[in-house]
Amino acid sequence: MYIRKKIAVPVILLLMIISETAMAVIHIPPSIPARAAILLDITADDAAAALEKLSPREMKRRKRELEKQRRKEEREQRRRTKGSTTAVRLDSRKASGEQGGIDPTVFFPPLPEAKVLYERNADVNRAPASLTKMLTALVAVKESNYRKLKLNRPINVRRDEAEETDYLVAGEILPLSEALAQMLIISDNGAAYAVARQIGSDGQGRDGQAGFYRRMNEYAGAMKLNSSYFADASGLPAPGHVSTARDLSIIARYLLKDKDLKPIVGMKTRNITCIYPKRHRVFAENTNDLVYDYPGCYGIKTGYTNAAGFCLAAAAERDGHRLLVVVMGGDESDDRFIAASRLLDYGFMTVKV
Repeated sequence: MYIRKKIAVPVILLLMIISETAMAVIHIPPSIPARAAILLDITADDAAAALEKLSPREMKRRKRELEKQRRKEEREQRRRTKGSTTAVRLDSRKASGEQGGIDPTVFFPPLPEAKVLYERNADVNRAPASLTKMLTALVAVKESNYRKLKLNRPINVRRDEAEETDYLVAGEILPLSEALAQMLIISDNGAAYAVARQIGSDGQGRDGQAGFYRRMNEYAGAMKLNSSYFADASGLPAPGHVSTARDLSIIARYLLKDKDLKPIVGMKTRNITCIYPKRHRVFAENTNDLVYDYPGCYGIKTGYTNAAGFCLAAAAERDGHRLLVVVMGGDESDDRFIAASRLLDYGFMTVKV
């Protein structure tokens, strides 16, 4: 009996390996515990980024265009407000929240075509939960960079924002970069609201969340997200707040092209340090299990609400191939990691064939 068991175990393992390889060769995707998903080969994204780095003339041209548009906007705003240049930079859009500022399409040149390796209900509207924070972070960074407001600009925390989290206290002040890290690594809702309010109000002290949400949807339009509407910075349920696996994969691809955000989403841990109180720190451990357990994983974001179920956007690299997966609607926390791991395994085997 012992000999039979000793022989049976390696035989079963061998059959499993053969079965998985055969599934990839004949393109039979694995079963996954998720209601919606998409798997993409995004290797071309990085190739396009490399080509862009080799064209300094084009980069300088884009920078001149941005600067020209920013100066034009400042002149127009100065005529309206008769304020200083500093005030104009901080308030380059109307306080009423009307559409203004630079056209966000400047930030989002067309993406290379990505090969879809798998999809399930990828265009069905679902609550995106905290995968929303990918867009929140993009808006915050792009808006700040455009207005030449550094990523160490202070973000103060209000009482209502502190009540949304266990990691913040009313009156704390964080650099924007640290607030973004806290928002992306441990999915801090309070940090997301503080960032949205302050970026949306352009530093004028007004409640800028509504303006920030309008800007989120302008960015969504620039990225050609045809099935999404955003009404909350953190991803908590809000009227009309929906997206799809496909649209979220587009946001994730643009996030991974951002030099400030890509390193954050791949961090396993980080000490979040406040400006005030000076010695206050939060030890952040990434909520994405795959950055610890899946070889080659370099992000991106987890999400969960009762309405959305358990969600995950993840990217991984292996043998020169980079894949991106978005899964939505898992019933249990582990479902999203199981689904993403299975799809990534399937994807890497598929691209080798």
